[in-house]
Amino acid sequence: MKIRRPSARIAAAVASVGIAVVMSGCSNLNPIQTHEFYQSAEGTVANVYPAGPGEPVGLRNMLMIKTDDGAGLFTGTLSNDTAEEQTVQLTGKAGDTELFSETVTIPANGTVDLGEGEHQAIKVDQLSGIEAGDNMQVTFSAAGSEDTVTVAVLDTSLPYLKEYVEGLTTQQ
Repeated sequence: MKIRRPSARIAAAVASVGIAVVMSGCSNLNPIQTHEFYQSAEGTVANVYPAGPGEPVGLRNMLMIKTDDGAGLFTGTLSNDTAEEQTVQLTGKAGDTELFSETVTIPANGTVDLGEGEHQAIKVDQLSGIEAGDNMQVTFSAAGSEDTVTVAVLDTSLPYLKEYVEGLTTQQ
């Protein structure tokens, strides 16, 4: 009686199943990035949760842009994923100096784009001592939930930001 070893087909099938099991576990320990808010370019992203987990009021793409005349334009998008209108308080500081303090109302399940249409970019008359590449702190709150984030200061030396600033509507 002759003892036979497993055929090459069986060995290949077992190896294929083993590889499939190992490869399918890759996302088991790594978060799926499309389920997370993140900023892939310039700007800052942050959330507060006044209505509880899963219903954020958020900042998206927040930037302070220093214009050629030394003024500053704070711009970005405010989002509201709650079922109620939210009032957001924004306060911008550089060091101990308060640059702006504004209140913005965001409709339920809606967004407000600062600098677009009726929603004006927040203008700071003069950013003295603040240069492109510096950072500022922005505190935002909604219904008692608050966060402070770091926002970059950029300038109009980048052509697309220069064009963007020229198209913004601003406070006078």
